[in-house]
Amino acid sequence: MKKSRRLGSGEDGGAATSEALAEPGQRPVAAELQPAEGAASARAPEGEAPGSAVASGAAPLSAAGLEATALEELQRARAGGRSEASAAEHDGPRERAQEQRPDSATAEEAEVESASPGAGPALPQGVGELIEADVLRTFPNNAAFQQMGGPDQLRRVLRQLALDDAELGYCQSLNFVAAVFIMVLREDRLALPAMRQTLVKLGARCWYTDGMRQLRADTVVLEDLVRARLPDVHRTFQIHRFDLLMVVSKWFLCLYATVMEGETLRRVWDAMLCDGVEALFRVALATLACREEAITQARSIDDLLHMFQDWTPGTGPGPEKLLRAAYDERLVGRLSRAWLAGQRRLAVQRVATADTRLEMRQQALWRGGVRPASVLAHG
Repeated sequence: MKKSRRLGSGEDGGAATSEALAEPGQRPVAAELQPAEGAASARAPEGEAPGSAVASGAAPLSAAGLEATALEELQRARAGGRSEASAAEHDGPRERAQEQRPDSATAEEAEVESASPGAGPALPQGVGELIEADVLRTFPNNAAFQQMGGPDQLRRVLRQLALDDAELGYCQSLNFVAAVFIMVLREDRLALPAMRQTLVKLGARCWYTDGMRQLRADTVVLEDLVRARLPDVHRTFQIHRFDLLMVVSKWFLCLYATVMEGETLRRVWDAMLCDGVEALFRVALATLACREEAITQARSIDDLLHMFQDWTPGTGPGPEKLLRAAYDERLVGRLSRAWLAGQRRLAVQRVATADTRLEMRQQALWRGGVRPASVLAHG
C-alpha cells in the first residue's frame, strides 16, 4: 500500500490523499469525483495548499482492500443464496400457505417491499419506502451521477447496508455518502465496503444509532472548540439560543456532501480520508471562521437559521481559503488526534449523564411524585 502523502504536497495538490481509494490504473478520488452541480474543478497551484498531518492509526482506504472485501462479501452472499434456495424447497408448502392469507402482517410487508423498484430481500417495514424516497432526492441534477446509473446502484447499496447491519439499518444522509463513493469507485459492490470502512475510520457509526448519542457528543466538542477559538461566534449563538446540533447534523452526517461541491468537496474528502474525523472538526471551525462576520451580525435566531439553511453548494469559501484556515494553528490550534479522541469520550459521558437525568425527570413527572433532589438540582 502506498503511503499517504501530505495534503497539498508537491504538484499533486489536494488530490494526493485520494490515491488511497484509487485502483491501479485508475485516477485518484480528487480526479474522479464529479461536482455535485457540475461545477468546474481546478488543481491547486504548487505550494499553495495547506499542510496536513498524514493519518496514523487507522490505515487509509485502498482500492485493493476494498475490492478484496467486496469479493469476499459476494462469495458469502452467493453461499447464502444457495442455502436460502435449499431452505425454500423444504419451506415451499408453508410459504404457499402464507400466500393464501393476504391479510397477515407478513404478506402486507412483503407486498410493500416488492412494490419498490429493484426490491430484493424483505426489509423492515417502511425502510424500503424511505430508501426509495431518498434515492430520488440524491444528486438529481448531477448529470454524471444520473448517466452512470447512479440511482440504481445507490438503491442496491442502501438496501444491502440495511439488510447486513440491522442495528445501523438506514438513516437519512447515508445516501449522500454512498453516492459520493459510487461516483468515485464506479461500482456499487465497492462502494458498500468503502462506506463501512469509512464509518469505522471516523468513529462515526454511532452517529446513526443509539439515539445519535455520538453525534450529540461531537456537537458538544465542537461547541467547546468554538468557545475557545471563535468567542464572538459562540457569544452570538448563546445570545440567540442557537443549537449548534442543527449545523453539525447537516455537515457531519453527510460528510459535507450537501453543502459543498466540486473541488471543495474533493479536497475536504481527501483530508478526511487522510486525517480521519479530525479533519471534519477542522473544516467545521474553518467554515464558521470564514462566516464569522455574517454570524455575529445576526439579530435573531431566525437570521441564523436562514443563514445555515440557505448554505447551498457553491456559497461557501473556496477550497484554498477553507483548507488553509482548517490547518492554521493560529485559528484551530494543535488539534491532535489523541486529544480529540479523549474529548469525544468525555463528551459521550456528559451526554449519557444528561440523558439519564432527563429520563429520571420524565419518569418522576409520569408518576406524579416528587422528583429526587439530585434531579431537582440539575433540572
